[in-house]
Amino acid sequence: AGELHRKGKMRLATAGDEISATRDPRVLSNPSFLTIVILSKVVTELEGVEMVSATLIEKLFTADLAFLQDMYQRINDIEPPTMEVVCPDCGKRHAIFGESHVDQIAREFGIPTVARLPINPKLAGACDKGMIELFEGDWLENLADALEKK
Repeated sequence: AGELHRKGKMRLATAGDEISATRDPRVLSNPSFLTIVILSKVVTELEGVEMVSATLIEKLFTADLAFLQDMYQRINDIEPPTMEVVCPDCGKRHAIFGESHVDQIAREFGIPTVARLPINPKLAGACDKGMIELFEGDWLENLADALEKK
């Protein structure tokens, strides 16, 4: 019988996670091991487990592994950007790239949507220059409030 893990945390994957996983000797000898290695990098906590490792992920039941793979896909999937504009003639709002699904995905995983970053060329420029801390905006205030409550 396996252990029951009701709670855990998964972080967003980085390019480095995916690149280093493809160089892992276990993956080089068996490409099917790629999922195991990547999940062992991004699953940061699992209830009742001191340290998450590839060996631990490998020992999960198939249904549990499928759940983690699905969650990985959902949180790391690149959603097309969304942007709303207001028509100057009628005042109606239009979603240029389609509606965002971030609220729906957050509800499915039981987590709040605490911040939304607008498409803003000045914000992108500040990020590109490594000067994001100098950019003024209030989009992350809900995130800061949520973190302060923890």
